[in-house]
Amino acid sequence: MGNFEKFIRKGFRRAREPRITLNKAGIITFNASCVDEYVKDHGFAELYYDAQEKRIGIKLLNEQTEHLFKIQRSRNKRVVLVTARTFVEYYKIMPKETKSYPVRWDAREDMLIIDLRQ
Repeated sequence: MGNFEKFIRKGFRRAREPRITLNKAGIITFNASCVDEYVKDHGFAELYYDAQEKRIGIKLLNEQTEHLFKIQRSRNKRVVLVTARTFVEYYKIMPKETKSYPVRWDAREDMLIIDLRQ
């Protein structure tokens, strides 16, 4: 087989750190750790933006409010996301390419915080 080296996959490792992915379609996807630790069974989210600090805030809710985004789940509940195109377009924070960010819980603000400067 010439100079080819066979790749041996060691198995899939789930990211242990809660993270979100923001893609160029404006979709915020939560990784499994983020879902297990924070999102859980919440059905809705309010989105906030801190332009000065370049941070997104996600307040998780169980009841509907006027300005919310529905948390969507795949049938097997492995993919959990929020379609936030209008939000990222409004604040002009649509990424040119998909990017992953760590997430932290801010108890004072009662929301998840994503720092876009990372």
